[in-house]
Amino acid sequence: MGEAVMACVIVSSLGNLSYKLVGSGQQRAAQGLALEAAARLARLEALTTQHATEFAAASRQIDKLQVRARVTGVDLRRPITQLQASSAEQAGLLARMATELEALRGQVRDTQALLAALQGLSAKQFQVTVDAIKQLRARQAGG
Repeated sequence: MGEAVMACVIVSSLGNLSYKLVGSGQQRAAQGLALEAAARLARLEALTTQHATEFAAASRQIDKLQVRARVTGVDLRRPITQLQASSAEQAGLLARMATELEALRGQVRDTQALLAALQGLSAKQFQVTVDAIKQLRARQAGG
């Protein structure tokens, strides 16, 4: 610790000595550098203030957008839930209707087969009737 104090005293003494040895021309140059450094520091402070202001404005906009997103999300959550429920109901209804449609198609096929069988039977009965009439006429003509 004593060495650190001694080093500080030596550095301070050397700085004081160099200040006394420096001429007035170098003092002016040093003052010019100090003024330039002060101007740079002032510009940096102004830029920092400007950036802080812009950051605060952006932060407020983000907060507003988050509030809008939450409000919109709450507003949309209910209709979306209703749409999902109605979609599920419609899907169930469509499944039932598809099952019923398939059953009706089966009934139509069965009815068409029955009609074809009845038409075949009617054709045979008509043929039997025609044959009977021919036989009856043949008997009457022969008899």
